[in-house]
Amino acid sequence: MVDALNFENSPEKEITIKQLVVADLVLVSKSENLSVVQSEILKETLQKINPLAEIDFFKLDKWSNIQLDSVIKKHRAEYDFACFSGSHGDISSRTLRLNQPLKKEEFIHWISYTLDIYKNDIYRTKGILCFENESYEYILQGVGGSFEIVEGEKFVKSETSVIVFIGKKIPVIQFN
Repeated sequence: MVDALNFENSPEKEITIKQLVVADLVLVSKSENLSVVQSEILKETLQKINPLAEIDFFKLDKWSNIQLDSVIKKHRAEYDFACFSGSHGDISSRTLRLNQPLKKEEFIHWISYTLDIYKNDIYRTKGILCFENESYEYILQGVGGSFEIVEGEKFVKSETSVIVFIGKKIPVIQFN
């Protein structure tokens, strides 16, 4: 949740930005007194931080209409998170492309180690993975030092794996 009145001057701005980077839904509170122009400027600022998040401005009387269950399982037509190009302050992204099928156990060991080492710098990790001897692509999602890999619904169309790291001062990351 973002406080529209205090976002720019908040003493907790850094943690708010970290939360925005990983959010699927951003609820903007205290927006009743913002003009249309001010609301649009704030929305553009938030979209630069996280272009994939849904951003909703709520007034006090609309809070009961929030449907968090609908946010939990978002379906995207394409894996557009690999196109993250925005940045805010020292928030940046790095994309790692691997042009051959991965050995699953080796990759899991590597990603676990990498995300643990850089857990203070990498806020979010997303990816589409191609593993050796697997018919379906796999989806990688991570926050901080934690991650999960789940089988996707699409058949492998390419042997390329794409991983996006979003965070602060992300080092150049290489697999093997």
